[in-house]
Amino acid sequence: MKIAIFHDYFRVIGGAEKLVLIMARALNADIITSESNPKVIEKAGYKDLKIINLGKLSKFSILLPNICRKRFSKCDFSKKYDFFIFSGTTCIYAAEKHQPNMWYCNSPLKGIYEKKETIKIE
Repeated sequence: MKIAIFHDYFRVIGGAEKLVLIMARALNADIITSESNPKVIEKAGYKDLKIINLGKLSKFSILLPNICRKRFSKCDFSKKYDFFIFSGTTCIYAAEKHQPNMWYCNSPLKGIYEKKETIKIE
């Protein structure tokens, strides 16, 4: 069975990124991502994995959610893989075309439950 794991992006290696990299290696799966920094992945020790970037690294991080949504909405790998795992919040925009699938929810978005002030509105 050929598996693909969708993940939003790889700009830094946090917990969700580590999980995706470990899953990909364990399942012999390819990773499909909106964008990634190859230096970050290599430094983490996962340069052996096949990572498919849907675009180049964006210079406008404030627009990143919109850029990711657009890239995932347009992609189609449905004929190349047998099963799809989704890990992230914007990659799920590819889920309708990519069946069968499952979504691995790392945690709810911090903005929903975090009590400390993260955005100042004046």
